Amino acid sequence: MRRYVNAALNDQQCGSGLPFVIVDVQTDQVIGSTRYMDIALQHFRLEIGATWLTPTHQRSRANTETKLLLLGHAFESLGIKRVVFKTEVLNENSRRALARIGAVEEGTFRQHLYTTSGRARDMVYFAILGEDWPRVKAALMCRLS
Repeated sequence: MRRYVNAALNDQQCGSGLPFVIVDVQTDQVIGSTRYMDIALQHFRLEIGATWLTPTHQRSRANTETKLLLLGHAFESLGIKRVVFKTEVLNENSRRALARIGAVEEGTFRQHLYTTSGRARDMVYFAILGEDWPRVKAALMCRLS
C-alpha cells in the first residue's frame, strides 16, 4: 500500500495524476481510492482509473457518486472534452460497471500492459465525451435518486 500511495503522490507531483480517497460520509471511513491519470490538458483529455473500493462498498452507490463527482469536475470545471477509462479484458465486473455509467466501449489494446510477473494484459478502452455528459449526468443522478 505504501508503494501504491507513493506512486500516486509522485504522479501528482509530476502533474500527470491527481489521486483521491473515497470516504463513506456516514462513518467518515476511507472506503477506496481513485484518480485522474494521464492528464493531457492540451488535448482536453484525462483518464479516470486506479479505482478500488473495499468489498463492503462494492456494488453500492459509492462508485456511482464518485464517478458523478469526478466526471462533473472534469467536464464542468476543467473543461475536459474526453474522459477515458480502461480495464483488463478479463475484468467483466469493471466492464459492466463502465457500461452502466454510460461509458462507450471503443476497443481493445492487445498486450497493452504487463504485470510485474510478466503476464500480458489486454486492455479495453471506454470513453465519455463532453457531448455525452448531459445524458450521462442525468442517468447517474437518476440512479442515485
